[in-house]
Amino acid sequence: MQFELEKEAALADGIVEIIRALFDYAHECLENKGADLNKAVHEVRKSVKKLRAILRLVEPALDKKTFRTADRAVRDYGRRLGGARDSAVLLASFNRLVEYYTPFLDEEGMQPVRENLESQYQSAMEVFLASVDLHNLEDRLEGLREQLDALDLTGFSH
Repeated sequence: MQFELEKEAALADGIVEIIRALFDYAHECLENKGADLNKAVHEVRKSVKKLRAILRLVEPALDKKTFRTADRAVRDYGRRLGGARDSAVLLASFNRLVEYYTPFLDEEGMQPVRENLESQYQSAMEVFLASVDLHNLEDRLEGLREQLDALDLTGFSH
């Protein structure tokens, strides 16, 4: 996902547009039921990192409360993915090890372990999806948007 700021547009508008696009992309990844969940989790984590980087970039122009509120909301959103990401890595590592050592393993004997790891991963994703309050996050990001709209970021352009 690549972003560009247009020369003709106000900097604050461009930053708000990027923040909104990253949030929407992360939300889309999680809602796409047919997608590979591991890839979705990875994409969401990347979006969270980009969102926090953008927030740090404009932090000097924000009041402290707005920055802290938005940063915490995005940080917490990303942290909730930890269990799902850990489960995904464990499952992927198991699958690679089984593939590598296939000549020495009983494939049928590995199936219950794989099913257990897949179940743990599904559970972790369900916990994440149930725990994240997307409306609350949207509200916090909207507060940030309002603050960015009111900013004069001309000093950031040089």
